[in-house]
Amino acid sequence: GKIEASIRFDDTPGLWHAFWMLPSDPVDSWPISGEIDILEYVGNQPNEIFTTVHFADGLGNHRWIGLEYPFFTNEFHLYAVEWDENSITWFIDGEERVQVLRNNDLISATWPFDAEFHMLLNTAVGGNLGGDVNTQSFQTDKFMQVDFVRVYQAL
Repeated sequence: GKIEASIRFDDTPGLWHAFWMLPSDPVDSWPISGEIDILEYVGNQPNEIFTTVHFADGLGNHRWIGLEYPFFTNEFHLYAVEWDENSITWFIDGEERVQVLRNNDLISATWPFDAEFHMLLNTAVGGNLGGDVNTQSFQTDKFMQVDFVRVYQAL
């Protein structure tokens, strides 16, 4: 199917905005059961957004495949993934950005993306990816606004 959301967010260091997915009934601990990051903005790397899948290799070690892109100002943009049994493809504003194929040697033996996943939209403050929080930068409103979320099922 396809999952998309129209989102805008501020670029304050210390924030960690995310539109992502986790397995609804994980068969094992993270990252063995997988994670799909449709969009992540991490404040400790300002001016960048990420699209990533997290999984484990055959020994249970954390692995990931993904790309980073320049941050797109504080305007609404459409972030999406198309996902089937053999691939996950990311889109930003309708433009294909990256595709992960099941037959990729790094993930083929442990592909965890056959299960049901659920969506999360959140903003965290601080943490290992959000980075240091400068209270001076929090003197004005901070935001992640979601205009809509759409889910399409493949027939």
